[in-house]
Amino acid sequence: MSDVYKLKCEEYETVPRPEFAKIFEGVDASNAFSISVQGNSVGMFTKRLDDVEVIAMVQTIMSSGLDNLEHLDLRYHHIGDAGATALSLLFQDAGDYRCILKSLLLQGNSITEVGAAKLAMNLVFNTTIVELNLNGNPLGNEGGMAVAQMLSKNRTLRKLDIGNTELGTESIIALATVLKSNNVLTSLNIENPRLYSKQEESTHQLAKMMQVNRTLEEINMGKHAVRDHGARIIAQSLLDNTTLTSVNLRCNEIGISGGEALAALLIKGCSVVDLNLASNRIADDGAFAFGAALKSEKAQESLMRLDLSKNGICDDGLVAIAAGMETNSNLSRLALWGNKFDQPSSRKFDDLFASRFQYTGLEADFSTYVVDGEVFIAAVG
Repeated sequence: MSDVYKLKCEEYETVPRPEFAKIFEGVDASNAFSISVQGNSVGMFTKRLDDVEVIAMVQTIMSSGLDNLEHLDLRYHHIGDAGATALSLLFQDAGDYRCILKSLLLQGNSITEVGAAKLAMNLVFNTTIVELNLNGNPLGNEGGMAVAQMLSKNRTLRKLDIGNTELGTESIIALATVLKSNNVLTSLNIENPRLYSKQEESTHQLAKMMQVNRTLEEINMGKHAVRDHGARIIAQSLLDNTTLTSVNLRCNEIGISGGEALAALLIKGCSVVDLNLASNRIADDGAFAFGAALKSEKAQESLMRLDLSKNGICDDGLVAIAAGMETNSNLSRLALWGNKFDQPSSRKFDDLFASRFQYTGLEADFSTYVVDGEVFIAAVG
């Protein structure tokens, strides 16, 4: 296979990569194989792949009949639309070639709506793909629309990461609409879209989707400009959801009433195991609500990880959270770094670290230490 690769490199006037040559030398046509060449690795950092090199690789795979490629990881290179178009051929349902590719990881490349449309077109009726990662590519609103259209017909994709891809309101709403009836996808990252309206239209649609979707287990809505009204709608919708276990709402604009609504959700009971509210604005009043939630029976049946770091919580709110942890045995991870600890809350947590947390095995993003009788807080990790 390495000879074929060299010939293809000559044909496309590029230099063979030792990394690919080594992989192709060891390929066994009877066993599934993977290609993992990440551009941010030590060996590739200064010599990342471009489109022509990707085209030569794809042509080697196809001309050699290597339909047993199962996982392809080409994150953090300089792959653009021409490279994405070539990669889309691996999914093309035409001719005698049928690749069994299950995961395609292209995070941190330069694919725009053109390449996204090509990939989406050939993934529509693909029956092997399980994971697609396009995080950090400038897909734009049109690229997001192409992905949404693909998702409306594809019946195998379970994990989709299109965070940080410059999605617009229109494409977010299209994705939310599609996921009302999609019964396959379990994980969705749509972090950091380009939303300019303050009406939270996309949040409304995503909340409606959560209310009726019955397969999604994980959603990342970080940097979505979710405000109190949006947080209340999400909390209400999650009451009817039985599958979402991980909800990431970090880096939004959720204040006191939004925080109270989400804390009330935990008290009423829901399926959420991991709730990330880092870098919001819930302040002390919101922290009081979470302190009460941590004591509640329903929350202790489900919630295992809670992130309230960088939320403008002062000492009184932190004391309330510590009080909630005095009876909570289910939480395994608590993040509070970046809030305003003073001696009362620091002492409360110092006592918990020395006693209860030793037995429950709780992990935190902070620790305590004592100097001259005063308790101080330090970041962990």
